[in-house]
Formats: sequence, C-alpha cells, structure tokens
Amino acid sequence: MPRLSSRLAGLFGTLVFAITTAGPGSAQASGDSSTPIAQLALELDLEIGSVDGVEDAFTRVGRLLPRADGSVLVVDNAEATILEFDAEGRRIRRMGRRGEGPGEFFVPSRVGWWGHEGAFWVTDIFESRLTVFCPTGEVSHTRPLRLDGRRTVNWEEIDFHLFPDTTVLALDLRAPMGGTWSLSLARADTDSTSTRLLSLDRTERSVPIPNLTPNSGGSLRDPIPDGPMVRFSPWGDFVFVVTRDEPTSSSEARATVRAVRPNGGVAWTASRPRPVIPVPEPLRDSLVGHWQERFRNSALYEGVRPSRLDAFVEELLDLPAYHPPIVAAVASGDGGIWLVWHPEGSTAEATVFDAAGRETATVSIPAMTAAGLAAVEGEFAWSIEEGPFEVPLVRRFRIVER
Repeated sequence: MPRLSSRLAGLFGTLVFAITTAGPGSAQASGDSSTPIAQLALELDLEIGSVDGVEDAFTRVGRLLPRADGSVLVVDNAEATILEFDAEGRRIRRMGRRGEGPGEFFVPSRVGWWGHEGAFWVTDIFESRLTVFCPTGEVSHTRPLRLDGRRTVNWEEIDFHLFPDTTVLALDLRAPMGGTWSLSLARADTDSTSTRLLSLDRTERSVPIPNLTPNSGGSLRDPIPDGPMVRFSPWGDFVFVVTRDEPTSSSEARATVRAVRPNGGVAWTASRPRPVIPVPEPLRDSLVGHWQERFRNSALYEGVRPSRLDAFVEELLDLPAYHPPIVAAVASGDGGIWLVWHPEGSTAEATVFDAAGRETATVSIPAMTAAGLAAVEGEFAWSIEEGPFEVPLVRRFRIVER
C-alpha cells in the first residue's frame, strides 16, 4: 500500500527492519496440483473466560501456549500472571504476580517452550528479563536479557522469539546504515548468569521488513495494516516472513511466505493469489475522522485551526483502495503455517502450508474468529476474542473435515 509522505516520516521517524536470510539453498514450493487439498473447518470445542467467574476470568490476554493434548498456558498481561488450564478448561495453576522478585512480573509478554521437557519461559517487557518455569509451575531461574552486552533491549518493540534450543531472533541495535536496522539471527549464551545474545558471524543478504507488528489495530503510519508479518514456529523449525502485496487493480492480491531456518537459510518460498476486497467508503471516512479528532485533541497542536489540522491529516493519511489479502498468519506446532484471508460475509478461509511448503488444506473459519486466531497445535486451533462487555475469551476449536 502507498506509504506516508516524507513529512510524516519526518514526524514519526522511519523504522525499517530487515531479517537475515541466506540466498542459496532456498526452494520454491511446487504447489503440485495433483496433491489433494483437504477441506476442513473449525468446530468450537471449548471456551475459557467469563464476566463473573474467578477461576477463568481474564483482564487482558496477551499470548497463548497450547499443548497437543488440549491444555493451554494463558498470559494475562494486565494481571501479571500466567494461568494454566487442563484439556477440560479447568484452571489448575496460577503463576506469577506483580513485583520485581523471582517469578514476578511488571508486564509479562511472550511465552514459549524451554527445551522439550515441558519447561517454559516468559519475558517481562519492562524489566527486560527472562523467567524460566519448571513443568510443575515452580520458578527455575530468572536472568536479564541483554544484547551483546551493549544495552538492555525493550523486547516488545523489536519482536523476538526464543526457540527451545535457545536460538533467538533479536534486533541488532548497532547504528543503522541508510536508515535500515539489521534484524539478525543470534544465539543466547545459556551458560552465563545472564542471557546474552551473541551475533552470528555470517554475511548474508537482507530482506526488508518495514513493519514487524502490523496487527496492532492500525496507526496513522499504517491505518489499515498491510505490512509484512513475522511468525515463529513454536518448536524452532522456522521463522516465517509473510508479505501481503497490495493489489494495483481489482483483479487479485497476493500473499507470499518465506520459511527461514534458524541458521538463516531460506527453506522454501510459496505464493498464493486471492481476489481483492475494496475498502468501503464508510470505513475510509471513519478512519480519516478518527485521526482528525485525535489531532484536534492533541496538546501539540493547540491553537492550530481545526480546518488546517483536518487538511493536514488528509494529506498524511494515505489509505489503500483495497484490503490487504490476509488478516492473520499463524505458525502451527507441526512446522507449517496458516494464512487467514480477509473475511467475506460470515466466514473466512485459511490456506495451510506444511513444513515443506506444500499447500495441504483449506480451513473454513468464522469471520469473528479470523483476526483473533492465535495458535494451532495438534488437532486444535486457538483464538483470543472479545466476549460480552469486552471480556477476553480464549476459544479452542477442533479441526474437522467439512
């Protein structure tokens, strides 16, 4: 989609990221038409969360970490806790609380598996530290997160994932050249008292990624998010880079997936076309009105005539004519990835690629679930949605044949 003018770039600063990948050795997914494509659907199987409950009430759900048996770990950012539920939806454990001690958090953010024995890690985005929990919920150890010893990193801003073998995708914060930050694969030194990220000695070409967190709900810089997505395979198989090309006509849009190995090499690339959906005029008018009101109410522009501010916003806000082709991308526990296409009517569809880059299935998904799809593990898909009175809900769906 067209980006903002240079005036807005100067106003907010230009952040361009790149992910390190290796050119040689990558494969183009064949997309063999003789391979049967399974027709699947999601069937609601379990719902966790309530308005007046105690055991299953959430304030703000940030991340999920499901197991293949249907149990799940839920990170509640607002309550600074991690809640564990069994396959029947019963809460069996509550870990963490607000504080600065071991096992305590200011705001817990990311969660993932630490090895393959059931231990898991949780990061605190404000304290820049890592806490590892045993499978039974006790704290194993806590350590700060530092990058090459140069400075502490705000992990929430840069996007980050720690794989079970301690491989980390992290932003190298050395001075950018030409306005481009270098996002490179690094490895955590788990033998030291603090987890330090050691840059790999590799010279590799970069694939530009102008926006690593496009699903934040939109901003003046990205009012209808359509930038590339980065998704991490839960067990460390791949880092997926998904680009969503904006259509230049009303014919078709395209999404491309690049599967990057933890060592930096590209394993495969696959591309999929999709009919485009125009952005309705009422939505465009609503977005323009929203940002015009924000500017009028800002103390920075006190005294500026409203008509002049409105014209300024209209000049800066460059809205696309069409929706981006996909609204979510979810890396599955088997090393594959689901691309969730923009809903049409009451349903959306997901295209499923396996770990070899082959298109294996099409999944029908309720439209209200599409953007909230958060995880796929075993025979279940999981979503984070909003229920009555804006109460967060965690929903588990069984993947069934249509």
